[in-house]
Amino acid sequence: MLGSRTTASAVIHDLGLDRAPYNVSVSRFLSSIIAIEEVHGTNLIRVTATFSDPQLAAQIAQRVGERAVALAQKVNADEGLRARDFISEQLKVAKARLDSAQAEYLAYQDSAQIEALKKDVEAALDERGDILDLLVQIETEKAKLSVREAELAKRVRVDTLKKSVDSESALVGAARAGSSGAPSVAPLLTESISTVYEDLDTDIAASRANLAALEKRKAQLVDLRKLDAPALAQLSLLYKRTGQLARLQVELDLTQKNYVEVASRYEAARLQVGARSVQLEVLDPAVVPDGPESRNVLRDVAFATLLALTASVLAVVVLQALRLSGRAA
Repeated sequence: MLGSRTTASAVIHDLGLDRAPYNVSVSRFLSSIIAIEEVHGTNLIRVTATFSDPQLAAQIAQRVGERAVALAQKVNADEGLRARDFISEQLKVAKARLDSAQAEYLAYQDSAQIEALKKDVEAALDERGDILDLLVQIETEKAKLSVREAELAKRVRVDTLKKSVDSESALVGAARAGSSGAPSVAPLLTESISTVYEDLDTDIAASRANLAALEKRKAQLVDLRKLDAPALAQLSLLYKRTGQLARLQVELDLTQKNYVEVASRYEAARLQVGARSVQLEVLDPAVVPDGPESRNVLRDVAFATLLALTASVLAVVVLQALRLSGRAA
């Protein structure tokens, strides 16, 4: 950030260095005017500006530092805002999924009527347990009816009794009073409805009525509602709806957890944007130098001369060694 061409261009423009008499270019600014170095063992960066005008030199160094701080702050803020906006989009998607899952769950729960179906299944299972007793009652009633009908078939409805007159004292007296001669004894025929027949007929009617009621009950439970089937349709439907509702519940729980997680991340990112501190700041502002910086020309010339002399001596020694080795050969 400190040595970027964007920062250099901005500083040149701010201080008017791109105009006469300076006409400083970005390349010259970065190569010969501004110098940036890290202070070893610290997290400090030293910015040095070299310019013909001491005031401008101080302003250049100060402006480079300020520009770098501003750029760091902008990058920092932009990074936080991008993260917050990205999580905000995720939060919208998670909220939409949560709303959809809730609506789907509630709609299916309302249409499935699980509790009502459970009661119907429980009632059907109770009635299914009564089917065996019902079948036994039907067969028992059929057996009773068969025996009664067979017994009734053996009997006649009207009983005919043959009696002699002398067997009844009243009849004997009437016969004697009504005849002048000797009393004669003649047989008499009497008819009466058999009480046994009547009792059997009444029992058969009651048995038939009871059997009809039992058969109707059987038709409702077995023929119509199929409660004797190996698999109850209502029970299968209850299993299916319960499983579907459980699946929707799992999906709703997952979407709720995902929404809570994304909402927490969004809140953390929102707070981080506001609390994020600038990682770069100017600790030691630039000051106007009280004199030009020494370029150490004499030191550099002396060092170069010494270096050249040393190289010459080494060259002479190497040549002399080569000559001696050649003569020896």
